Amino acid sequence: MAEWFKAPVSKTGWGAIPSEVRLLSPPFMQQFFAIQINQLWAAVAVLGLLCVVFGFFLFDLRAKWQKLFGSESKDQGKLLKEILERIVRLETGHETLEPRVGILEKISQISVQKTAFRRFNPFGNTGGDQSFTLVLLDRENNGVIVSSLYTREGVRMYGKEVGGGKAKQPLSEEEKEVLEEALHKNF
Repeated sequence: MAEWFKAPVSKTGWGAIPSEVRLLSPPFMQQFFAIQINQLWAAVAVLGLLCVVFGFFLFDLRAKWQKLFGSESKDQGKLLKEILERIVRLETGHETLEPRVGILEKISQISVQKTAFRRFNPFGNTGGDQSFTLVLLDRENNGVIVSSLYTREGVRMYGKEVGGGKAKQPLSEEEKEVLEEALHKNF
């Protein structure tokens, strides 16, 4: 029999309580308790870390709560009433803004959204880049092309209508290039 299992027995017999009982723990029990203690320390460390993380989130939540509702403490009924009042104010504001936004959307349909501009010299060997072409288009690519040709005798201005991205009058090469530039701008 192993030594750890033996215990001294009293001389008084089987029914008597021994005067000294000494139980020795087996070696595998010592290893088992050592492992258990290491695991216990790891568990305590993990719980401590979780407490720190939870405390951080709680502090952050409290800061957000105070930012939203103020620093004074209110009961739940007052907070619910305040939240509902804010929602009603937001809905009222939304209802007043909706018609105004509709008007702005209609205006934006016909406003100038795409532009292109280029200066050029139509006569190559004389003068500088005094002539220009300007394209102004709306969302549906409707608009105008304004061209100015500068010569020694004077300045000539031309306006040409654009519908759906196509000019209704013949265009010069410069006008075609500027129109293409304006058509490729996306919003």
